[in-house]
Amino acid sequence: MSNMPWAVYRCDRIQRGQTPQNEVFVSGHLTPGEAMDEANRLKAGDRSNSYIVGAA
Repeated sequence: MSNMPWAVYRCDRIQRGQTPQNEVFVSGHLTPGEAMDEANRLKAGDRSNSYIVGAA
């Protein structure tokens, strides 16, 4: 894992109202904004997975 308080996780593709499944740690970040920016960049290049931000 990471010593950063915020993380980006890759998971199976999710739709509105679904719970993320099969989450895998991708990267750690100091702020939620940094993590969200990273998740958005990853999502733009990979439409087969979803990327979520959460506590590391």
